[in-house]
Amino acid sequence: MKISEFRSQTKVILVAVIVAFVGLIFFQWGMNITAKIRGEIPPGIIGKVGDEEIKIGDYTQALRVLLSQIAGTPGIKLADSLRQIAWQNLVMDRIYDQLLRKEGLRITTEEIKEIIKSNPPPEIAEMPELRDSSGQFDFSKYHQLLRDPRNIRWIYNYELMIRKEYPKRKLNIALATCGWLTPFEIKTFTRLFSSHFTGVIIQFPITHFVSMVDTSLERMRQYYQNNIEDWQSPQRRQCQFVFFPKTPTKRDTADLKRRLEDLDEDLNAGIDFLTLAQQYSNDPKILLAISELDDKRRKMVRRLKIGAITRTRSDDNHILLKRSSKDSVIRIVLKTIISNETVYDLRSKMESFIVQAKEGGFEQACQEFGLKSNPTYPFSRDEVRFPQLRDPEQLLSFAFKARVGDVSDPLVGRDGYFVFSLSAIIPPQTASFNRVLPFLKSRYLKEKAKEIANKKAWEFYRRLNAGESLDRTIADFPGVEAVRLTDKPLPALKSSYGPEVIGAILALNPGQTSTPITTEWAVYIPILEKIEGKKTSDALQHAIRLRQLRAEYVIQKILDSFEIKDYRTYEIE
Repeated sequence: MKISEFRSQTKVILVAVIVAFVGLIFFQWGMNITAKIRGEIPPGIIGKVGDEEIKIGDYTQALRVLLSQIAGTPGIKLADSLRQIAWQNLVMDRIYDQLLRKEGLRITTEEIKEIIKSNPPPEIAEMPELRDSSGQFDFSKYHQLLRDPRNIRWIYNYELMIRKEYPKRKLNIALATCGWLTPFEIKTFTRLFSSHFTGVIIQFPITHFVSMVDTSLERMRQYYQNNIEDWQSPQRRQCQFVFFPKTPTKRDTADLKRRLEDLDEDLNAGIDFLTLAQQYSNDPKILLAISELDDKRRKMVRRLKIGAITRTRSDDNHILLKRSSKDSVIRIVLKTIISNETVYDLRSKMESFIVQAKEGGFEQACQEFGLKSNPTYPFSRDEVRFPQLRDPEQLLSFAFKARVGDVSDPLVGRDGYFVFSLSAIIPPQTASFNRVLPFLKSRYLKEKAKEIANKKAWEFYRRLNAGESLDRTIADFPGVEAVRLTDKPLPALKSSYGPEVIGAILALNPGQTSTPITTEWAVYIPILEKIEGKKTSDALQHAIRLRQLRAEYVIQKILDSFEIKDYRTYEIE
């Protein structure tokens, strides 16, 4: 593929990289988060991005905006998702703001005027009144609309949106250019994906040389001592914990019953089912294709006439389905909603438990409250595994600041809260020789066999380079394999031999032999007889992917520079 062909695809590549950038931002939340337990944070603050604070008021307002877009009252899982989306949006806005200030990116009044004149907002662009006789958008009518003083309000709102969003687009494009390819790289890509290899690859599989390794206990002990730091484990901590589930109370069950009765009353009054779905459903997805239903409900609905309604239950959920057409239904889902009162009661119970645990001990408090205490696995600073927590880093923050017997604040889990007590501090330890011997021996055999294979390969290479024939040399090296390949595309060889071998082949001229290349499982010596170029279109796709990876790497470094602190120890209900 020519360089000009790559340039013709610039828009495709740029869009792909920008999409990757935005996706990476969403992916990165939590990758550099340091959570602090309650009591160490400023009042009214729920988090920080760099030096910029996120206030509780901002968080609750973002939640209100999201909740206003949801029909009915959200269930537990949807509410948790909305909290996380609100948090992510706030973090993203602050990252953008700081990057825009740092880079000095802004949008001028002249740019805004030009954008408004040439890019009507979607709701305006779709108005049939602004189309000509051929159905095309008529910009003269649009410009006349802009001059009408009665439209000043939506023009002002459109300007505010442009001022907020367009600098971000500039930043996205600036970051996307981090993945540009040089003409030399494009040329290399084209050659790689168009080249077909004919020749021989000499293989020295490491497994063929394992029998030559000295595995005496003396050698093993010497290897153990030489790599003693590899058998040492860092200081670890272990905790006991109890779980306080968010369980519906009789009050919550009564609330579900009341909502169900209200819905039945409105249905009997003849109110439109779609209107009721928008008002009552705890699941925002109310319009579904029949094919989206599970087998049981799909069969139920297919037996209904259009306009008929059926009821079903799933766990504690009540589901009403109305067949609205041949292939679709309207759905109302009523779920048990855990009320704020239930959460506050649970919080009071947890606080009472914590007071008792601090005064009389964690195990004693568990007995008095009828709770089961469970141990965590020992964990180090670099590795904490407790996926039940919304943010496992909170456990790490508590455990490595606490003393034995200290009790944590409630930490937010997926379906409730966890309270931890530090039960043990395990000092650094060195595993004994006998304990690590099986693993040590396996690693030792692989390393030493690789050294022998590499030594044999260099001896083989020197004899070939001195003019000895391939057949004569192979005869003196038992266990060595010669693989003849004819007209094989280089990308197809990459999975078998690795990128190092492919790079060595590209550097050879016909008739040349490469120096030995040591990989994880074998040592290779490629011998090139000829290489032919054939037309291919694969280079473009791989170039796009390389640009994405480069841009993602730079963006990763930028994101890592922001310390994101999450203080949401308690949910904001």
